[in-house]
Amino acid sequence: MFENIIGQKNNVELLSSAVGRGNLPPALLFLGPAYAGKLSTALELARSLTCEQNAHWECTCAPCQAQRELTYPYTVMLGNRYFDQEIHRTANVFLSEPCKPTFFLFLRSLRKLLRRFDNFLWDEHDNHYRKAKPILTQLAEQVSEFDHSDYEQMAKKKAKEIQLIVDKGAKLAAVLRGYHVSISQIRALRHWCTTTSWQKKIVIIEEADHMNEGARNALLKILEEPPEGLYFVLIAPSKSTIMPTLFSRLRSYQFLQRSHEDERQILQRIFRQSQDDLTLEAFFGAHQGANLHNAAREFYAGMLNCAKFSDVYPGESAEENFKQFLYDLSLEIQQRWQAGEISSSLAQEMLHHMGNMRQQFLMYRQSAQSLAENFFFRYFNRKN
Repeated sequence: MFENIIGQKNNVELLSSAVGRGNLPPALLFLGPAYAGKLSTALELARSLTCEQNAHWECTCAPCQAQRELTYPYTVMLGNRYFDQEIHRTANVFLSEPCKPTFFLFLRSLRKLLRRFDNFLWDEHDNHYRKAKPILTQLAEQVSEFDHSDYEQMAKKKAKEIQLIVDKGAKLAAVLRGYHVSISQIRALRHWCTTTSWQKKIVIIEEADHMNEGARNALLKILEEPPEGLYFVLIAPSKSTIMPTLFSRLRSYQFLQRSHEDERQILQRIFRQSQDDLTLEAFFGAHQGANLHNAAREFYAGMLNCAKFSDVYPGESAEENFKQFLYDLSLEIQQRWQAGEISSSLAQEMLHHMGNMRQQFLMYRQSAQSLAENFFFRYFNRKN
């Protein structure tokens, strides 16, 4: 149980004990920084709760196999994460070292994204879902074909074909940018819980701190009288980001930043990276950083050309590293200024405004998206 979790010994012991004694509460909160293993621990907890034997990682029971492959129908995932970076990185790992473990890693990264689009969670008329449906159908079909092949067949595919799959994953992830768990999804969960007969169901909500008020209140109603056999695991960066009435109904577990040695072990064992000075943040952020400047350029161009904010805001990428996004956006503004495309006074005003945005984000924990949206519409179609 929890053998694959590295660097969170205290939480592993507490969760193992609670599961073993059968006194795990129905609502948990995993707090901590990015790359601390919160989702991995939540998924392993789900597997442990549904295992028909002793919950060892190599257990061959049907629920364990489905949980490892992320196809178990009674474990549900909602919320956002760094999908495109994870898919991109795991694809590269598989292409550079094609073997069963790296193939498995790549498949899991794709399914982490696909499972956010479980049909029962979405209203078919929702704009995000309608936009996602064509890409979702294609990607789901391709991933389902992987179940009937093995890594050797997959490795024979050209890197270009793998890249097409990665690109589809990036497009599907882009649909979720700026989208947070909604009241309709929480209500759909409640209906699902009362109309399915399976004994244990697990709901994992990432970015729980970004749920809107309606979703939080709807979730509170479920937690006041939780259906039997239903477990919630909410994931957020810190206690201060969760409203007190919700926090009071959750048992919290604090995930610490992993040590350098733990991160090195993860990178070498799982991601086949041998650099001793590499960190998980740098490993996943390298792909992100390469794309943020292009994202800032598209954001600025869209602002001047009257595009829709939701179409040009990089969402998840910027949320993960808003400081970097602001820096790249400031470079874009300075380049436009030097090229004579915008006036000196406008450039200086924008740069001053961005300094305030950075302070509001770092010191007062204001939402990156709301700050970017305010900036977007303040300078919408302005050139002087």
